[in-house]
Amino acid sequence: MVWGAGDLTLKIGGSNEETIQIPNVLFVNRKVKAIERLIAVKPDAVRAAAT
Repeated sequence: MVWGAGDLTLKIGGSNEETIQIPNVLFVNRKVKAIERLIAVKPDAVRAAAT
């Protein structure tokens, strides 16, 4: 079994660019894929799925 620990770096764009670093994240690959799925979906589709 592979635990997949690593550091997660989030770069937020816009007028106020910001970088957030989260060290030692377990199952980092799973979390990155979940974030990518959320980015790819329109906000209305996420709200409809949550209810």
